[in-house]
Amino acid sequence: MDRDTKRLIKTLVFLILGIPYTLLVLILGLAFITHTFGNPKFDTTPVSYVGFAVLAATSNICFSWARTTNTNSQLFQKIRYAGELGFFSTIIFLLAALLKYFAVNFYHYNKPDPDNDLVPTVKVIYIVLFLSAYMIACICFAFILRILINKLTQTKFPMIHRTGNFDDTPPE
Repeated sequence: MDRDTKRLIKTLVFLILGIPYTLLVLILGLAFITHTFGNPKFDTTPVSYVGFAVLAATSNICFSWARTTNTNSQLFQKIRYAGELGFFSTIIFLLAALLKYFAVNFYHYNKPDPDNDLVPTVKVIYIVLFLSAYMIACICFAFILRILINKLTQTKFPMIHRTGNFDDTPPE
């Protein structure tokens, strides 16, 4: 198979599988965020703890993984970039969680005036921040998966023969 055919197949697979999957993930994330984090009377602090822990752990794993590779390699750059995306989404998620906490406590301790535009404005801001953190985290996870899949498909696994030999050549 020549190079143009491989590129055409790769593009078709992306168009057929990648775009609908991406849209599905974004729509489900939007629905989850607006129904949970979008309700200012609902305390989502435990969900925020879990989200922060997952995003922080992902960026930490990427940075640790990058330290084990050669600093001049392209793999190092890709892994470090995925870690930076994870760290950036962690910071945005933390900021959105703090704004959400502010809105929950504002509703809890104060009866907001209908003319006060502060809480609806904060609600829009933290929903946008949660969505941004979610999309950046999805990009980070997709980037990590792409690195892992490329790494696995490039690795030659040793053949296991009936003789018990582990090598790349079949027995004669």
